[in-house]
Amino acid sequence: MRVLVTGATGFIGGAVVRELLDAGHQVVGLARSEKAGKRLAALGAPVQIGSIEDLAGLRKMAAAVDGVIHLAYFHKFSHSGLPTRLRVLFGGNPRHMVMRFMKAAIETDRRAIEILGTALPTGDRALVVAMPTMTLTPGRLGTEDSAGDPQSPGGLRVISEHTTLDLANRGGTFLDCTPPADRAR
Repeated sequence: MRVLVTGATGFIGGAVVRELLDAGHQVVGLARSEKAGKRLAALGAPVQIGSIEDLAGLRKMAAAVDGVIHLAYFHKFSHSGLPTRLRVLFGGNPRHMVMRFMKAAIETDRRAIEILGTALPTGDRALVVAMPTMTLTPGRLGTEDSAGDPQSPGGLRVISEHTTLDLANRGGTFLDCTPPADRAR
């Protein structure tokens, strides 16, 4: 199986790439920089330098594979491109800059999921989307039945989970890691 892994050079992405390669899959890893790409290439995976902000690039990559594992996310300001950084810096009151960055990161993630899910060829193709545990309700034990909580510390990212579910409901093929309680949504 030929698999695109976004966030392939991150902590989780590196482990996923190694597991896929060890299982005999062909992996294409998305990396933001040449330096990160070299680490990925050393594992034996072809590298595509780019960003989840490049929707045309994501569409093209997804159309050429059997499945996508989406792990990329802007965890740092420097992960975003210059246009996004400028919008965040000069988009209003400086006190709201962190919230503007979070919203930009979440919207980029949502758009990437939408593009990846619609660009995959039909048939036995799969999209796996990772959601953070920060979307769970604080102070409560999280289980497979736990839904994302919009009031949680990572609650703004629940929109990415809903985007994934909406794609699945439109007939996409997805490896659903969503709690059963949310699937009925």
